[in-house]
Amino acid sequence: MKNGKWDDGTDATKVVKVGPTTQFRLPYDKIPEAGTMPNAGYSPGRWSKIPDTTTVIRSGTTYTYTYWSAAGAAFETVKTAKIADVDMLAKADDNAVCRNLIADAKDEIDEYVYEDEMTQEQNTAVLDEIEDRLKRDLSFERERAAKIAEVEGFAKSGDNDECKKLIADAKTALESYFYDEDKTLDNNKAALQVIINELKQKLPAERIKAAKIAKIAEVEALAKADDSDASKKLIADAKAALEAYEYDDSKTEAENIAALEAIVSKLKTDLEKQREADKPQTDDNTVINPDGTKTVTKVREDSKGSIEIVVTTYDKADKAISEYDYQLAKSGTLDLKKVSVNNKKVVIPDTVKADGKTYKVTRLKKGFMKKCKKVTAVDVGKNVNTIDKNALTGANKVKTVTIRSKLKKVGKGAFKVMKKGTIKMNVSKKVYQKNLKLIEKSGISDNVKIKRVKGKK
Repeated sequence: MKNGKWDDGTDATKVVKVGPTTQFRLPYDKIPEAGTMPNAGYSPGRWSKIPDTTTVIRSGTTYTYTYWSAAGAAFETVKTAKIADVDMLAKADDNAVCRNLIADAKDEIDEYVYEDEMTQEQNTAVLDEIEDRLKRDLSFERERAAKIAEVEGFAKSGDNDECKKLIADAKTALESYFYDEDKTLDNNKAALQVIINELKQKLPAERIKAAKIAKIAEVEALAKADDSDASKKLIADAKAALEAYEYDDSKTEAENIAALEAIVSKLKTDLEKQREADKPQTDDNTVINPDGTKTVTKVREDSKGSIEIVVTTYDKADKAISEYDYQLAKSGTLDLKKVSVNNKKVVIPDTVKADGKTYKVTRLKKGFMKKCKKVTAVDVGKNVNTIDKNALTGANKVKTVTIRSKLKKVGKGAFKVMKKGTIKMNVSKKVYQKNLKLIEKSGISDNVKIKRVKGKK
């Protein structure tokens, strides 16, 4: 009670204890009546905060009723104007902290009681100080909110865990920064900027570190099993360049990323050129097969002036694995003179291409398989129409012969080397019957079966 008495005639401070039994609220009958017994020269005033039965009471809560002097009553107009000024400081996009600062300042002004010992100007100065402090705090909190939004804007969808942690730590540092009363507003704002600057320095460096790891993995993925030593060195050098790259803080993050990409881009270009240079020099008579083997076709004259076409296939180590030796007939077709293979199957092609021309293989000459001691199967091309006598002589292990063409001539003993096995004919019924007669007439073992089959080569 100030400047008067309670309505019960007392002026002593009234103490009310609250607890669980009152739910920490003021009982109605414990709120004293006031306003009818001012001291001389004073008039009814107001509570600093109006006591009620719904507000939860905290320890040390004080409600003061003050009778107004004439100056005090007039000062209420000043307070009302100041509260209006404070309301004008609010912005539509203020966060909860700013809104609470404004609400607290309004409460502090509203609860301020005119001090008769002070002049009107001095009392007004107290209100001005509350407003000035609010302006300062609002300016700082708005700056803090802007900095937090700036930090959140640094995040990128591809950021790794370390980048996310740097951003989270900076945000926490901004949120937990306490305004230093010993520093100016500008210096406190500068402290927030320091946090931002540290993040700006660390975040790009971490992103470059992550980008280096990704680019190194990209470089490693460019390697191929059959790369030459020169290609392997290009990859190793590019990887070393990426590993050695250090973040350049004189450049932007994008410029640093571009520097890494330039290393990879150059490697791709150099690799393409090197691999092209590493390819075997070929012409129309040399073919690199999908499995890495190489087929070389050579055209030459034999001692009698006849044209020979030799088709040789080499493995990856350039070791010959098969050789087919043909002779050009007067008809313009090829006779297969000789075959040499290191596997168990001879496949006679339909055609052979040499010097840009394509020739049909139509004849299997006598003893063309005499060097095929280990061969067990022969697949005859669809253009073969003549099989000379004793054609398979020397190929003692042959058990299967597949024929895909209409035969005109089968020489005596063409298949006599076969003691048992099967001659399969992938032909029409009509052709099968004609071929069957020719083969049986040439002479075959009783243990050799002849049958018609269907299927692809």
